Amino acid sequence: MHLLTLSILLLIGTHMVIATATECYECELTSACNDPFNANEFGVNKISSLSGWCYKVKGEEEGTYLIIRGADDVSCSKTGCDNVNGATICCCDTNLCNAARRSTSMITVIILAWSLAIGFARWFY
Repeated sequence: MHLLTLSILLLIGTHMVIATATECYECELTSACNDPFNANEFGVNKISSLSGWCYKVKGEEEGTYLIIRGADDVSCSKTGCDNVNGATICCCDTNLCNAARRSTSMITVIILAWSLAIGFARWFY
């Protein structure tokens, strides 16, 4: 019985996390945006993405290496990176994911949460 209750609460909590707006880092054409990324640098902001997508664009223009991070402005439909006109556009759909070099999908987080919940439930009950 306790395992069923715990599973239902975890499922509700998972849906609540998915339903909220995704937070993304935003910075443009400043040294704060460069890799390695430091989210605490001046010029880096956290913004909400109503579409649920964050992005990071890397490219070179007139010999200058550029990185832009943000939300909603790029047409993202899948997680991962693509090369477009000499620039690399990376899209992700989890909170503050555009800081990372690699994206982690939400399904990985859900599977891990379920596994932990079942493990704890079996251990305590």
